[in-house]
Amino acid sequence: MTAKSILYQAYETNYGIHDYLGQAMQETAQTDPNNKRPLSSVALHFAEDYCAPSRLYEMIDIFVDKNVHGITGLNLQQFLELPHDVCEQVLIRCDKKQSRDAAAQASVLNSLNSTRGQ
Repeated sequence: MTAKSILYQAYETNYGIHDYLGQAMQETAQTDPNNKRPLSSVALHFAEDYCAPSRLYEMIDIFVDKNVHGITGLNLQQFLELPHDVCEQVLIRCDKKQSRDAAAQASVLNSLNSTRGQ
């Protein structure tokens, strides 16, 4: 075993990507060949999946869903450059604004329905 492969295995074990010793011990205890994973060291781990949803993509969805641009005038880049706590406060205020708007719309709709019903 070379120093490079030892460091590689130590890195993967330390960051939870693959536990070589744990896998080897698990496989020796397995009697059913269907439960063995001989290629587990090359299996895709979520930490290595660059296409997986990340917090960035989640924040983009939240930015759109909460209509942050329409309510605050901030574009996506400006919003993402804000400190985390400020982003959270902006989102809380957007939620409150959307709730107030929804309540006002429901009130108007109820008023129109009650007028039409008379």
